[in-house]
Amino acid sequence: MTSKLEELASTGLKELQELMQRTGYYALDSDHQVIQCSNLDDWARRYSLCDRHVGLNIRGKYRVSTIFIGIVSGMDLIRQLEHPELPPLVFETMAWRGKEVLIHWRSASWSEAWTRHAGALAFVERLAVADFDAAKPEERGFGEREEPDGGS
Repeated sequence: MTSKLEELASTGLKELQELMQRTGYYALDSDHQVIQCSNLDDWARRYSLCDRHVGLNIRGKYRVSTIFIGIVSGMDLIRQLEHPELPPLVFETMAWRGKEVLIHWRSASWSEAWTRHAGALAFVERLAVADFDAAKPEERGFGEREEPDGGS
C-alpha cells in the first residue's frame, strides 16, 4: 500500500503544483477566520490585505513572534495529504534567544496561535528571569553602584 506522498512523488511536479492550488493557499477575513483561496493570484491579493501579525514581544535577548503564514508547505502539506479532514496549520509561533530557535510551533486558528504565543512568551520570560538571577551584578545592566554624596 503506497502513501499519498509516494503517489504524489511518482506523478511529478505538475500534480504537486495542482495540489498546492487546491489545498495550499489561505488568507484571513476581517474576523481573523482562515479562508481558502482559489488560486495563487487570489491568495496574493487577499494575503497582502489581511492582518497577519498575531504578536511580537522582545525581552532582552529573547524574542517571540506569531504570524499568519497563509501557505501549507513541507511537512504540513504531507499532513494535509494524509489527513485532509484536519484544519491547515497556517500560523507560526517562534521564540529565539539571539539567533537560537527555542520554539517553533504551528497552529490552525488565530485563537490557538494567540494561546501558543502567550505560552511561548511565558516560557521566555521564565528564561529571562533565570538568566537575570544567574548573572553577576555587573552583567545585569545596572552599571556600577554609586554611593550617595556625603553632603559636602
